[in-house]
Amino acid sequence: FIRREHGPGMGFHTWGMGSWWMNPEVAQEIGLSDQQKQQLEKINQDGRLKMIDLRADLEKQEVILAPMMKAYHPDEAQVLAQVDKVSQARAALEKARVQTMLASRNVLTEEQWKKLQDTRMGFHRTFGPRRGFRHPGGPRMPVQPPSKQ
Repeated sequence: FIRREHGPGMGFHTWGMGSWWMNPEVAQEIGLSDQQKQQLEKINQDGRLKMIDLRADLEKQEVILAPMMKAYHPDEAQVLAQVDKVSQARAALEKARVQTMLASRNVLTEEQWKKLQDTRMGFHRTFGPRRGFRHPGGPRMPVQPPSKQ
């Protein structure tokens, strides 16, 4: 019923951001300064700390909803109000993730941003939609198995 947005492998660090700025090849390729690396590291840490609290709130709201859904005759108004709280908690988590990514982008110059998109790390693996996760230099691991034709 409720899709979890947290759990193993779902922290900020693995939602597409990672510590790409600490990769010497990427840092050199896009011309990151030490100051930019420090700024990105702080943004990452602050974002991760904030998301711990937001994931905890989401989980609390889901825990409150669970017994409501198990009742034979649940109070529809209470259930729907709690679903709204779960949705709001999930939205807050997603907004925080995006705000952190945007803050990271703002550390880069436009030229660095374009270079980052062109690096072997790739735009989508660094900042874009999560269609799969790839460790630098590792194989792509699809979220869904490929369809058979």
